[in-house]
Amino acid sequence: MADFRKYSVFLRDNALSAKDLISETGPGFDNELERVLSAYSSAEAFYGVIYITPQEASLFNMGSRISGIFKRAELIALFVTTLGSDYNSISQRYREDPLLYYLSDLVASAYTERCADIAHKRVSQDAANMGLKCSNRYSPGYCGWKTEEQKKLFSLLPASPCGITLTESSLMNPVKSVSAAIAIGKEIKFIKHDCSGCYDDNCVYKKKYIL
Repeated sequence: MADFRKYSVFLRDNALSAKDLISETGPGFDNELERVLSAYSSAEAFYGVIYITPQEASLFNMGSRISGIFKRAELIALFVTTLGSDYNSISQRYREDPLLYYLSDLVASAYTERCADIAHKRVSQDAANMGLKCSNRYSPGYCGWKTEEQKKLFSLLPASPCGITLTESSLMNPVKSVSAAIAIGKEIKFIKHDCSGCYDDNCVYKKKYIL
């Protein structure tokens, strides 16, 4: 197995602000958000990256949309990232306050995505150092890649990478975790897109107020 490289992310060095979350909450929750954001300032997240060959990735059934991108890959990056146990300990502080408890979950999700962005950036830098380009990141459960494929992805990683395990239904534990694959190669392109190109009305990333 190729080397799995693990990294720490201190959230205080990658801090979110209430303005970063207004597209999800709508206006009027700045004070509550700042209170919850402050609680996460001491948290530490983790991510890990491994590079595999297209031959090793042939076990995946990614669906036609993603497979069309990965068939041009010369190398493939797999990564996982997680907030670990810090999310549980912080969110429990607000168990008796429905609004703060909900905002804690929202903030944790946003930080998990920020950590995924950091992992993606590292992959992009590694690709650039090899004179290659990288794609968007794709995760089991999205874009036609079935959630149960998560087990295949984890079979290519060390046991419990970054402390993450899978449930029988292929969900990750801790829950604030992301796994993804990124195609790398000379003919690979990163495609800028937004929610207007997606028809999944149940997607959690839709830009709409939720409060």
